[in-house]
Amino acid sequence: KALASAQYPPMNLESAEALRYWLLFVASLRTLSVFIGYLKPSKFRDSLFNKAPDAVTDLYGRTFAIWTAVTCTLCVLCAQNMHEKAIYQATMLSFVFALIHFLTELTMYGTMSLKCALSPGIVASVSIFWMWKMYDEVVVTASSCPNNE
Repeated sequence: KALASAQYPPMNLESAEALRYWLLFVASLRTLSVFIGYLKPSKFRDSLFNKAPDAVTDLYGRTFAIWTAVTCTLCVLCAQNMHEKAIYQATMLSFVFALIHFLTELTMYGTMSLKCALSPGIVASVSIFWMWKMYDEVVVTASSCPNNE
């Protein structure tokens, strides 16, 4: 469905649509991580938490997969309902939590190399910045529209 309708005021549709597609792209990447967590948790040991592979159990892989499934769901919901304040904020916070997780694993616990932390760190950082930048235009503008019920 189109982001703008008679219900919502005009906004930078190209940027909002690009953010929508970005969130769907991130959801697809996260879906891959869900399958890896369930079907091949050893992949996390080797390619993500490469500095402490013994710390990554099969249970951790499945737990990581469930968390990732929740964040994947948030990305899809947000892409479909960008004007919904609670969904938008929860999705943005999921990126903040992911960034904190990977930064602490890299810097405090030493379970990841910089190379392994780089990709999820970039995705989370870009997402946080982009969603923060678009917040007023997508959420605040839509919620202040008199037709929004």
